[in-house]
Amino acid sequence: MPLISLDNGDTLNSQQVVKMLECHDGRHQFGMSDGSLHAGFVDEPERAFFPIVPAVPGFKTIATDIFNGVRRWDIRSVVAWQICPGGNFALAAGPSNEEGYAALIEPDGAVVDCDGDRFDSLEAFQQSVEEADAAHRKAA
Repeated sequence: MPLISLDNGDTLNSQQVVKMLECHDGRHQFGMSDGSLHAGFVDEPERAFFPIVPAVPGFKTIATDIFNGVRRWDIRSVVAWQICPGGNFALAAGPSNEEGYAALIEPDGAVVDCDGDRFDSLEAFQQSVEEADAAHRKAA
């Protein structure tokens, strides 16, 4: 049950929304099954209506970022998939702001990055990213 969090503090259960309208000022108005109306600003409210299905064990997400000049890696288990028009989106365990998402580890250990490039292992993917980092530093 994805929730919709509005800028005014209201949190809506997407399963109770029967109608959604985008207003001229950019707000969204939601008609609820109990007849109430809620309006507010929210990014991508349609995502709350895409189905979520449990994941089979073995998939993991890789998020990465550079902090104080050091590349950090965050690897988390995929617990579910959100079925979206553009493809399936991995939902990982733990808090996330979706920033730094880089790749997906498949159950066999292969890695697929955001561009669709495949790597035989996490180590091969990390080496590729670190080589790109070095090339970036050299060019700067």
